[in-house]
Amino acid sequence: MRWHGGNRGDERRAAAAVEFAIVLPLLVLLLFGIWEVGRMVQTQQLVSNAAREGARAASTGARSLAEVEQAVQHYLAAGGLNTTGFTVRVHNLSLNPGAALTDPSDDPLAAEQLHLLRVHVTLPFNNVRWVLVNQITNVTTLRATAFWLSMKDHPIVVDTQMPRG
Repeated sequence: MRWHGGNRGDERRAAAAVEFAIVLPLLVLLLFGIWEVGRMVQTQQLVSNAAREGARAASTGARSLAEVEQAVQHYLAAGGLNTTGFTVRVHNLSLNPGAALTDPSDDPLAAEQLHLLRVHVTLPFNNVRWVLVNQITNVTTLRATAFWLSMKDHPIVVDTQMPRG
């Protein structure tokens, strides 16, 4: 007859519980990191699409700067983002090729046909951060830039005078 010093199943379960308690914080940190980076990528895509939507609106030649900003804000809000602190800059690079991203915006209504327009959108990442741990990502601002050619039509002049002769 063999004698076992105790129930080995209970000892193994206790060891597994200790191992799990040691690994759990690392696992939770890893999951929060994946969650936060996934949210950052999703939000960056929304900001890029909003910049593209703003550039498309500016390219029509029929929307003011305020209307372009409103189009960007509506796109971000429709994506479920808090738009507090967002900025939109519109620059006509055909008239001012050296315009910095921080320069005051140009009026998109002043663009002529085929002028190159740049729309730059920024959004504070704290508006959309899910995890309040700053050590996971050190991103503070999401930025996106879109370029679009102005499609403003040339006015059509119709001569209604009948030629004589």
